[in-house]
Amino acid sequence: MLVGITPKIKKNYTEYEYSIDINLIKFVKFLYPKAKCEILYEKKDIELDFLIISGGNDLYFLNKKKEHMIRSKLDSFYLKKAILYQKPVVGICYGAQFIAHYYNSEFKIYKDHIATKHKIIYKNKKLKEFSVNSYHNYGIKNLGKKLSSVCIANDKSIECFKHKELNIIGLMWHPERHLPFKSVDKKIIRKNLCS
Repeated sequence: MLVGITPKIKKNYTEYEYSIDINLIKFVKFLYPKAKCEILYEKKDIELDFLIISGGNDLYFLNKKKEHMIRSKLDSFYLKKAILYQKPVVGICYGAQFIAHYYNSEFKIYKDHIATKHKIIYKNKKLKEFSVNSYHNYGIKNLGKKLSSVCIANDKSIECFKHKELNIIGLMWHPERHLPFKSVDKKIIRKNLCS
């Protein structure tokens, strides 16, 4: 299984740096032990089995810096390919926001979600509450018509969603920053991607 990961893009003086957290690769191996990871730092024709749009950056429509524009174009290229070829997609934090925006969702600033932990409710047959990390300024207020919520926070912001027809899921927290990795993250991703 080849897993493509789009990286965070950061401006460093006159250069643009592309990076991912090494724990994200370790988390992919936690999800799928035989997976191989490819960092997608440029648009290219590659046959992926799975796409991860990683955290980092702001949505370009909310913050017009060049690094966010570069990231948006890269993520758009790979998301469209994944949709075309019906490949599974996981969006993490920014990645979830990117997917939600692609499907016409509404955003709002949630000041109590910045660099903190909070509880969310997993809306499966038995509602379960658990704690997640949070590093985002903007949260998802309402989902577009093609998406449905999986987890919500106490303030009613959408913390996890899935596409109603495609194998696409978005998480507003960073499962790769839960060390050791949590089995609940693995369960949510695998259950909602493959159901």
